[in-house]
Amino acid sequence: MKTRVALGVFLSAAMALPLAACNANTAATGGGESSADSGVTINYWLWDDRQAPLYQQCADDFHAANPNITVKITQTAWGQYWDTLTTQLAASNAPDTFVDHSTRMLQFIDSGQIMDITEAANKAGIDDSIYQPGLADLSKYEGKRYGLPKDWDTEGLLYDTAVATEAGYSKEDMAELTWNPTDGGTFEQFIAKTTLDANGHNGLDPEFDKNNVVRYGYHPEWSDGAIGQNGWGELAAANGFTYGDRSVNPTKFNFGDKSLVDTVAWIKGLVDKGYAPKFDKTSSLGTDAVMNNGNAASTIAGSFTTSVYLGPDAKKKFAYAPLPTGPAGRRSAMNGLHDVVWSGTKHPEESFQWIAYMASEACQMKVGESGVIFPAVTKATEASLKAREAQGQDNSAFTTVVENKETFPVPVFAHGDEVNALIQDAIQAIATGADPASTLQEANDKANALLDTEIEISDGIDTFSAERASSFPSDIITTRPDRRCRRCEEPPWNDSPSLCPPELRAHPPMRRSSREGRGMRSSAPRA
Repeated sequence: MKTRVALGVFLSAAMALPLAACNANTAATGGGESSADSGVTINYWLWDDRQAPLYQQCADDFHAANPNITVKITQTAWGQYWDTLTTQLAASNAPDTFVDHSTRMLQFIDSGQIMDITEAANKAGIDDSIYQPGLADLSKYEGKRYGLPKDWDTEGLLYDTAVATEAGYSKEDMAELTWNPTDGGTFEQFIAKTTLDANGHNGLDPEFDKNNVVRYGYHPEWSDGAIGQNGWGELAAANGFTYGDRSVNPTKFNFGDKSLVDTVAWIKGLVDKGYAPKFDKTSSLGTDAVMNNGNAASTIAGSFTTSVYLGPDAKKKFAYAPLPTGPAGRRSAMNGLHDVVWSGTKHPEESFQWIAYMASEACQMKVGESGVIFPAVTKATEASLKAREAQGQDNSAFTTVVENKETFPVPVFAHGDEVNALIQDAIQAIATGADPASTLQEANDKANALLDTEIEISDGIDTFSAERASSFPSDIITTRPDRRCRRCEEPPWNDSPSLCPPELRAHPPMRRSSREGRGMRSSAPRA
């Protein structure tokens, strides 16, 4: 399958993670030992409501094969998912297993919140060769394994076919759109032509009333963390933007770069021209509702949304075109999710058994046959494409970018929560009128300051000083009365526990780590 070959080439080259592939039997339900006779319940969290019933079927099959283990699935929408998970992790009351995202992986590893499953995976005979090449490596770091592959996705330009046709655009025209941050290229021309005011004037008509728009040509995503995976990230990458000095564990962020500044400024320009809705409108309406109600003609969306827009419940006829080609070419984010085990679970063996089953061909084939997502297992991806084709779907926008090596990896960085909040707040501030250059530069400086808070180790003695700690912003050094630093009984921490850096709280004695630029980290689970 061409997609598999191209994906392997891309991920193997782009994701600079250590390789520790296991070459044994495919994962099944026998990954761990039996639980107690009374049985146990494993909690599993995910955010996608379209996938919840699919994994419920897997959970039922898993329980049938393991009667002493019951899986309870909880689905929470994307935004609330991370807020709730963060709260529960801090309270040491997290789910046994949950879906993890690349942008949070290092954060969870650093804080000891996810379990090192290297030994368990080896004993279970997890075979990475069944997955799309490179996907298994996304949840490995420094020779250790922290998760198992779940699925992968790319992005495309979703558009209302009737509106596009009315504006004079064929499928071939949509596949050849170009973009630049100066005049927007033919992409902005399409957006303008498909924008309509209450009097029937499009965005190019001299009589167009930008204050009385009934259909916008483009719906931007302003709530997309530090990645912009569903909008500004693709356009910025097409303009030459890179998130940092490297895609995995960057030592410096580039969010103040002109390539991103100009991109976000262009998107805000669409709002000012009346071609895109104002932020206060987009923040209260979901993209699905906006598109299905005909309030917008196009948006950038992932391969995981096809069941919404190409499925039987779609209110309009939609299609996906390849993303517009920018100054640096056509660029689509590519991401792979993974299932992980919380390090504080009371049932580590049973929890691993469950995520091993989700990563198995048996489970992922059932998920793939639904056509909802592209599972990590290669055969399951093929099953998903076959199911989509049977439904009359054209998914070439998602697969050709892989075949043509037009993808870029979603970056893996530490301080995921803080960095995502910093950059999203900056992007949203720009959406409401803040200066793009100064706003992004300030956010970038704060994000880099988070990287600078890392503690250096010299012969096992941390050189972090109370004076240095007191100089950090309050949102970096926070008080956690429920945890204590391993040195809190020694000066200066016993005098001012609030200065105890998060990196030291509740940690056992630490050893030197080989991670470049991040010298104070142990990958062992922590209390």
